[in-house]
Amino acid sequence: MSNYTFIAFYKGVKTENPKAKLFDRLVCFVTGSKYSHVELLVGYNPLTGYADAYSSSGRDGGVRHKTIDVHTPSWDVFMTPCTRTDWEHASWFQSLFGQKYDWLGVLGVVLPFRKMHSEHRWFCSEVVAASLGIQDSHKLTPGKLHRVLNLVSVNKNPRYN
Repeated sequence: MSNYTFIAFYKGVKTENPKAKLFDRLVCFVTGSKYSHVELLVGYNPLTGYADAYSSSGRDGGVRHKTIDVHTPSWDVFMTPCTRTDWEHASWFQSLFGQKYDWLGVLGVVLPFRKMHSEHRWFCSEVVAASLGIQDSHKLTPGKLHRVLNLVSVNKNPRYN
């Protein structure tokens, strides 16, 4: 049985998001994508834009949960098929709470000739892709994850992506 999961991609390019910080712009420049961050949304309400968001953030110190409003021009929301339910995603993320942000892993994506992946540290696209069951999640930037999900997405509604 297939469920659907909502993923929010943060626009880190200044032309698309004037609020983008220097680190967001740097990630976009280095990866060649307009996305600098990604969140898995649980309990997403398309009418209000609010959801419980799960990810790993350098600003927040690692794997965490917080409530965010993705109905702003800074975010693109994407719906994708998934075998896990919202509750299963939340439970999986909760088992990782407290694990640190993987700064070396981020460098490993940019410098692919270096193996810098950690089993107990996570960056945003890695932890979201792992929750979705995607193999080699440590090799995915937010932009690459968006492209992978675009290949399997059932939602081609431009309102979401």
